[in-house]
Amino acid sequence: MGTLAVEIRPLIEDELGIVERLLNFDWGNPQKHEKRLEMQERDELVYLIAWVEGQAVGHAVLEWAGKVHAALAYKIMNCPNIDDLFVHPEHWSKGVGSQLLDRAQNMVVRRGYRCVGIGVAVDNHRARTLYNRLGYSEVGVGEYVDRWQYTEKDGRQVWHQESCNYLVKSL
Repeated sequence: MGTLAVEIRPLIEDELGIVERLLNFDWGNPQKHEKRLEMQERDELVYLIAWVEGQAVGHAVLEWAGKVHAALAYKIMNCPNIDDLFVHPEHWSKGVGSQLLDRAQNMVVRRGYRCVGIGVAVDNHRARTLYNRLGYSEVGVGEYVDRWQYTEKDGRQVWHQESCNYLVKSL
């Protein structure tokens, strides 16, 4: 499959409705996009959206404070974290995920950081292959459990957890 022409940019308020409509099939309800936009306005993160022909097809959250998890605290410092990297399945293996990661990495370098990290579920071999190919490697904490709560589209609060490994790339 070829690489798509993708435009990747931080979410802006005028695009919030489009993103809520087009990216409403992954974790949680559409309010997560609005919450991330508010956090971006406070410079806590950058919410990158991947656009193909005017359609939002993926996203990634670049958290400046890094990954907040007890299992990682002693090992990883001063390392922004990429979270919730998502590409619509129709656009898998077309370079969208790689381009989202590349844009995030470039932003990290411009801020003066020397590394960036990302968690990956131990059973997500597809993502792990991509991250390894792009130069990410395990930081040496082994397997840890990531647990989070999100709101379903119907308003229910749901807990999810998965076993993960944490990967870091030196920049």
